[in-house]
Amino acid sequence: MRKVMIIDDDVPMLRYLERMIDWESLHLQVVATAFSSVKALELFREKDPDIVITDIGMPQIDGIELATRVREINPAVRLIFVTCHEDFGYARSAMHLQADDYLIKYELTTEKLMGSLQKASKLADESRERIDQLSFREELEHHKDQIKKQLWRLLSGKLDEQKVSQLLQKIGMRWEQPRFMLAAATVDYASLLEHYHYEDLDLIHYAFYNIAEETAADWAPVLIIPQEQAGKFVFILNYRPNLAVNIRKEFEAYLEKLREKIKSYLKIEMRGIISGELNGLGAIKTVHEQLMEAQQALYYKPWTISHLSDDAPSIWTVNDQEFKRYKDELLQANEKQDLSSLEAVLERMENYARTVMLKPQLYVYHLSQMLRSLDYEWNIQHEKEHLHALLPHIISSREALQLAKQHVGKLGGMQDRGETMKEPRLHEINEYISTHLAENVSSVSVANHLYLNPSYFSRYFKKIAGINFTEYVHRYKMDIAKQLFEQGESVEMVAIKLGYSDRTYFSKVFKKYIGISPLDYKSNK
Repeated sequence: MRKVMIIDDDVPMLRYLERMIDWESLHLQVVATAFSSVKALELFREKDPDIVITDIGMPQIDGIELATRVREINPAVRLIFVTCHEDFGYARSAMHLQADDYLIKYELTTEKLMGSLQKASKLADESRERIDQLSFREELEHHKDQIKKQLWRLLSGKLDEQKVSQLLQKIGMRWEQPRFMLAAATVDYASLLEHYHYEDLDLIHYAFYNIAEETAADWAPVLIIPQEQAGKFVFILNYRPNLAVNIRKEFEAYLEKLREKIKSYLKIEMRGIISGELNGLGAIKTVHEQLMEAQQALYYKPWTISHLSDDAPSIWTVNDQEFKRYKDELLQANEKQDLSSLEAVLERMENYARTVMLKPQLYVYHLSQMLRSLDYEWNIQHEKEHLHALLPHIISSREALQLAKQHVGKLGGMQDRGETMKEPRLHEINEYISTHLAENVSSVSVANHLYLNPSYFSRYFKKIAGINFTEYVHRYKMDIAKQLFEQGESVEMVAIKLGYSDRTYFSKVFKKYIGISPLDYKSNK
């Protein structure tokens, strides 16, 4: 049974609310009442109610401030305001506190109060369920991640087979065969940053990991170990030899399927390299080192999924004298603010490094130094350190080149985004309105969001929608208002949620576009 607390400095009203409904029928119990905000805070700490019903206009501490304080004590408490104040300033404050309802006293009925309490109880249940599920999943996933990190330290360091077996059992796995196959996979960071930001890297790392595990579940119990560098993973397959099955081809097919899913769901590319057969746990460390060397050997080649081979290791050159000329050319192009020339220099530089087989670490060093020179010229700080930290982890020269070109394109506003970006589709505009419902959405704010000139956007919008932007926003919000009324929301709460400054203005707009007043619409439902 949920606990309820009622607060009102009008004692008769306090008693009226207490006797207004059958609390037990709603599985609720009034555990405290208070006519003083100061006393209410004391009782709140003592009784720990799940739902608070409070007046707003009270001496010493008003209901808004009181609600703010109880939320600081217990962020999960549900709030219902019952007040004689129709002032939209109060309603807006209630909205900011995510109150479940804002009820006007002279309009209050038993049915309205019961509806608000049922809504608050339901939201409390949903909130608790989400918190419990999230806490359980986070604890479980965190526990599994820690075990996998311990496993990898043992497998790639000082091996202890007994401890490995114990840790595997904790995550529900058993390695019963002495045969293994290893793979290493890395996201393509250039394709990732075409769609996301550096700050999203950990989130993409987690999404990649989940997709990899789901894909493996359809095939075989592959142990997937996330590496310290976000976007890198090791896959370990333990299997029983079978002459009728080519395990290496099966493993390759799994990685190809994973690659397709990553590209489809996340819009990014990946690369993977597969070992041959391994005998025993002791071979994992050595073979993983060989995979890393093989990745480097493929640095200047176009590849996605490859195999560890017995080819002779690559012979790298360390002759990097040519890069002084490239640096001079890059700075000259920069002085002219010529983006195409800057990109051309970067292309020639990568082509030279690939032709002479320059040691990858040297290519990365010079590329990073040149980009730092441009950053210095433009006094750019945003995201640059992310790029330089990422470059050494990239396993393809073309990928590094693409990242560099993306970075150059951001410098100094050299690209007029408003002219080069694709025209926005209506659903992108709707998405912006939906995420800013409680604000006064203007054509200027949307134009800025889309990097468009406001005048151009207004003309473009009327062309695709047939009406001006302001009228479109009102229509869009009124459709949502109808949905909210059908869910039992009050006029005050709907107006605030949709960003209107007062109830009267909102009612006029609603009647203009829907044909009847909000109260008539609610009563008809």
